[in-house]
Amino acid sequence: MKREYLITTALIVLCAGSLSVWAAEIYEEEKTIKTYPFSDPEPLPMMFRASIWGESSRFYPYFFFSKFSDTATERNWKVIRMENPYIEVFILPQVGGKIYGAIEKSTKNEFIYLNSVMKFRDVAIRGPWTSGGIECNFGAIAHTVTIGIPNSA
Repeated sequence: MKREYLITTALIVLCAGSLSVWAAEIYEEEKTIKTYPFSDPEPLPMMFRASIWGESSRFYPYFFFSKFSDTATERNWKVIRMENPYIEVFILPQVGGKIYGAIEKSTKNEFIYLNSVMKFRDVAIRGPWTSGGIECNFGAIAHTVTIGIPNSA
């Protein structure tokens, strides 16, 4: 019986020691990205405006963003960088928590494309959407109401 406990304890210690190799690190930093911005929200919530789906009240109390720039500016974005010994993942919390891109560290190859430009266009339910990365699309219709929108909007 004691031998089984000794073997189990040794396995737990070995496993715990090997987990330190897998330790992930998380950093918050700013990155300057060429950005084609969008307007401030329309003054009336979506309940009071026409919708291509014909049911804009479904998205109340969210506002719609209707104007998009054709001129790029350099903008600083908050980036959450998570990495372990094998991969590095970049997340943009100000764009609905989108995974901006990811790199496999041994080859330095992107396995989720890191777009060098953020060009917002009227694609999502509330307007702004930018290509690239991975976004959280939970909901019944296309892009959710939080896609591409800063958390405070």
